[in-house]
Amino acid sequence: MSETIESTGDPTLALLIICAVLFLLDIVVRKFKIKFPHEIVRDRKNKKSADGGNK
Repeated sequence: MSETIESTGDPTLALLIICAVLFLLDIVVRKFKIKFPHEIVRDRKNKKSADGGNK
């Protein structure tokens, strides 16, 4: 005889918390003009190409 445990969870609360945190993070990033790593790399490449590649 095998015993199984069946549990059903409702992910609504977890998803709601994640959405709220991501929404607030988006507001903070836009308000304080925080740059993500891919934007920093892009700016460096653009600056280097504008200088002609010379240091």
